[in-house]
Amino acid sequence: MLADRGEAGSPVRRRVHVHQCWSFGGVDQPFAVARAARLLGVDAVWFHTHMTSGGNTRRSQLAGIAAPAVCRLAGFPTVVTVHNMLGLTDVRLARPSAHWVDVLGGHLATTMFRIPDRVCVLLPEYADLMRARYGIDARVMPLGTLGRPATVPVMPPRAGTPLLAFGRFGTYKRLEIVIDAVRDLAADGEDVRLIIAGSDSRQTPGYLAHLQNRCRDLPHVEFLGYVDELDVPALFEQSAACILPYATVTGMSSVATQAAMYGVPIIASDVPGVRLFEEGGLRLNFFAWPDARSLKNTIRRVLAGPQQCAADLWHNLRCCRAQMMDDVVDEYVDMIEGAIAARGRKVRDASENIPPRRA
Repeated sequence: MLADRGEAGSPVRRRVHVHQCWSFGGVDQPFAVARAARLLGVDAVWFHTHMTSGGNTRRSQLAGIAAPAVCRLAGFPTVVTVHNMLGLTDVRLARPSAHWVDVLGGHLATTMFRIPDRVCVLLPEYADLMRARYGIDARVMPLGTLGRPATVPVMPPRAGTPLLAFGRFGTYKRLEIVIDAVRDLAADGEDVRLIIAGSDSRQTPGYLAHLQNRCRDLPHVEFLGYVDELDVPALFEQSAACILPYATVTGMSSVATQAAMYGVPIIASDVPGVRLFEEGGLRLNFFAWPDARSLKNTIRRVLAGPQQCAADLWHNLRCCRAQMMDDVVDEYVDMIEGAIAARGRKVRDASENIPPRRA
């Protein structure tokens, strides 16, 4: 796996070889990745690309978007999964400092996705945009369910009800109205508490620390910080509902998928991008964004309606089982092998030695 040099200390699964070769916020990603791929002797390069994955400046973001094209031009069979697109994301919310130049640059940069061998997107609407606006024949691939879905849904407990907000917060993922809604529920005598797990968005460092300081006198609000991957299942399994306080979206939500696979009710902002999750198969409980009273009423309705809640959760579990990660990965492997074969190259046997990990 080729990764950036940031976030030192982030855990890595065993048997995964990580080569940290580029810098988040820098402009070195395209050539650093191509150079590392050449050094490691890989057969092909598969990118997971976010419009802001390269960094938090215009130049670094452009570099991140250009990286798949550079690898393709360097001679590597290249597959790219595009996680978000302009047109379904409100750039002003996803990046508060955005300017019209960013929007224009984003559209121009997206045309570079014509160069890689294969392009994948996570939602049908993205494929439609790719085809109509940029002339790119993108394939829709599910995000995939990582792990084993729950056998039965989580039913809300009667007391001490934990509500979970999980993710990277600070840009378009905002916690203020969630805190206000839970505070009002507690003031009304509801036995609820809010668990905030995760970290700051790279675009807004210090957001959670500021919020935690603001909430220091609220006993029903708890900040967990980063949660180890091995502890994530227990985090969801103890939660009565998972709240997605999104002003917009930048692609399919892995948190929504995790909540669905663990059988936890999902409460989400009623904004166009999040509605696409429902069209993709998930059942969610919506509230008007950014209305804390609407969120408060939606939380009450979810906790008070176990029968409808159970029906939705069973539906979500079936949806997760229909897109298990093993099956999704098999499709990607076939796609990558097809890109290699199209270049007239032989696909190496998987039993061949993995290149040694390099510092």
